[in-house]
Amino acid sequence: MPLGDIAPSPTNPPPLVEIVASDAVAGEFGANPARFSVVCPNGTNAAPLTVNYSVGGTATPGLDYAALPGNVIIPSGATSANIYVTPLGNHLASNQATVTVSLSASTNYVLTNLASATVTILDRPLNAWLRANFSTAELGNPAISGDAADPDHDGLPNLMEYALGLKPGSVDTTPFAATFTNGIFTVTYPLSDAATDVSLVPEWSTNLATWLSGPNYIQQINQTDNGSTQTITITRAAPSNSGFFRFHVSRR
Repeated sequence: MPLGDIAPSPTNPPPLVEIVASDAVAGEFGANPARFSVVCPNGTNAAPLTVNYSVGGTATPGLDYAALPGNVIIPSGATSANIYVTPLGNHLASNQATVTVSLSASTNYVLTNLASATVTILDRPLNAWLRANFSTAELGNPAISGDAADPDHDGLPNLMEYALGLKPGSVDTTPFAATFTNGIFTVTYPLSDAATDVSLVPEWSTNLATWLSGPNYIQQINQTDNGSTQTITITRAAPSNSGFFRFHVSRR
């Protein structure tokens, strides 16, 4: 009998144990683990209870997520303990992969019919976008699908097309609309809601050599929600007789 486990007896029957996916989705981008909860539905235990489990699914432990130890301890006086699935930030082989935890039978507890649960790990949004827009062969060629590649020759690299919510195989001639009205210079552009793993930063310069960004130099004056994209309008934060805007895009 493992140290600290409750020995079942006629007056102290083994507790019921079950598992649920209390946070069923994890993400490769950002600090977004998934969570299983191992629960004693019939109340607390007088002593710590070790619950063993096996792990399966399509995700690879140690590559796609931090490997799990194979057991969890429900502390004395508690009704549950958590198992966290922490993605490692590597590219998945597909847009998503699964992790399944199945509780192992034991004489120290009784499993309910909720003895197995599954969570999903989502790949980076950028990788899903690349798979949706490029063939397998193209994905293996950075000259076509790389961040700086421009397969449709419209002057917008793939990473910029992704940030703006555009298609890398369709020519986009005017994603940035500049206007000069009543002495105010503005630029309007789309921004994809799904592109959370890249940063698109407008920059300002008066000489094309020194570029500046941030609220001291650039002011957002309008934002319109279009469903899957936003339409953003910016202007110079302080009056200026002349100057230049450019946009810098990078992975987060």
